[in-house]
Amino acid sequence: MWKSENINIGRVKAKEPVTVKFDYLSEGIFVSAKSSCGCSVPIWKDNYLEVIYTPNNIAKHLEDEGKTEYESVKHITVIMIEGYGQKNYDLKIQSTVYK
Repeated sequence: MWKSENINIGRVKAKEPVTVKFDYLSEGIFVSAKSSCGCSVPIWKDNYLEVIYTPNNIAKHLEDEGKTEYESVKHITVIMIEGYGQKNYDLKIQSTVYK
């Protein structure tokens, strides 16, 4: 079990790394963590998952529409062994990315 499986980090600047911490509250064995894209790097530490998130620039088609920010949701799939079985978690980082 995690303290929170969905963390909204608010407004973040494109291309500037942000560290997000997901606290793990159960006793379990970490197996793996995989991000939905290369802009998020998960790192398992003592009973928490640290994710270094570096948001991408605003897409050209959005800039062409005059947009200066976009909404982002990144998924981190975490596999833990809890009790006698494997448990999969879908952790999310939400943000609004601006230029």
